Amino acid sequence: MRKDATTGAIRGLVIPDHWNSDGKIVAITIQTNQEEIFLVEHNEASRKLLAFVHEEVEVSGKLTERINGTTLLTVKKFRPVAMAEDRVPN
Repeated sequence: MRKDATTGAIRGLVIPDHWNSDGKIVAITIQTNQEEIFLVEHNEASRKLLAFVHEEVEVSGKLTERINGTTLLTVKKFRPVAMAEDRVPN
């Protein structure tokens, strides 16, 4: 069902993908500025990503292409990316 997995790092926005009947987010994706979408696998690290919905993050982990063409991201670690305003030189 799955092709071989690779490790990698991506940068993108944390976007909700599915909600339960109470409106709670139960699945997220990472969407890059190259319009790539990575479905985030449920694990402890990915649960912490829920605090960063609609924010930019850098994520490293295992990338697995699924038979349906989507890419599953198993998060190993992540860090929030500072807001663009924080990077403006004085």
